Amino acid sequence: MDWKSIIGTVAPTIATALGGPMAGAAVKFLGSQFLGDEGAGEDKVAEFVRGASPETLLQIKQADQEFAVKMEKLGVDVFKIEAKDKQN
Repeated sequence: MDWKSIIGTVAPTIATALGGPMAGAAVKFLGSQFLGDEGAGEDKVAEFVRGASPETLLQIKQADQEFAVKMEKLGVDVFKIEAKDKQN
């Protein structure tokens, strides 16, 4: 299964960010939260997600809520950005 599909199942806000211009921020967030390395590239994050246990997937789901709150505090509506990106 594709790692982005896994994320889409458990973390819809992060998955939405990964599908648009906020992809870098989403990868940075996942790398920071789960690998302790905000500079971790997409390959490292993908490898981590593909090997994630059910418990880790639950933690990713919880992190999705934290990501949504962080984006909201920054005034970023990930879903609106994705919609505008798709329109173009």
